Amino acid sequence: MVGMNRIGPRWCGGHSGLLSGVLRAEWGFNGIVMTDRITYQTADYADILEGLEAGTDLWRNTSDRIYKLRGGQLTYGVRARFRTAAGRILQTVSRSNAMNGIGTETTMQYKMPAWKILRAVIVGIAVIISLPCLWYALCQSKRAIRAFKKLSDAKKRYQRGKK
Repeated sequence: MVGMNRIGPRWCGGHSGLLSGVLRAEWGFNGIVMTDRITYQTADYADILEGLEAGTDLWRNTSDRIYKLRGGQLTYGVRARFRTAAGRILQTVSRSNAMNGIGTETTMQYKMPAWKILRAVIVGIAVIISLPCLWYALCQSKRAIRAFKKLSDAKKRYQRGKK
C-alpha cells in the first residue's frame, strides 16, 4: 500500500522511481500495489494517470466521482497500463493462499461455518423459550379483558340501579 505522503514533489503512488525502480526492479516485488484511501482532499495530487504510469494497480476511492476517466483520457497507453495492472491483480490472486489446492478436477462446495450453526441453534432455543412466554402473555391479556368486561358490566348495572 502506497502512502499519501510525498517524496519530493510526487506522491508515493505516482513515483515511478519508488514503485517501478525500487519496489519492482530492485526488490523483485510482483504483487499488487494499491493506494491508501483517496478522498476529495487527496485527489488533487494523487493522479490516477500518474499512478498507473508509476505502477500503482488499485485505487481505494471514497466516491464514484473521483477518477472517472472519459473519452480522450482513455488513450491506448492508458488502456495498456490498465491491462498491466489487471494482469498483476489476477496473478496475485491466482497465486494466493485462497487458490491453494485448486485444480482442474476441483469442485466447489458450500459448507456452513460452525458459528452460523451455533447461531441457528441459539435462535431456535430462544424461539422455544419465548413460545410459553407468549402463551402466558395471551392468557393474561384474556384474563384482563374478561376483568374489564366484568367491571364495565358492573358499572352499567350500577348506573341502571341509580336511576
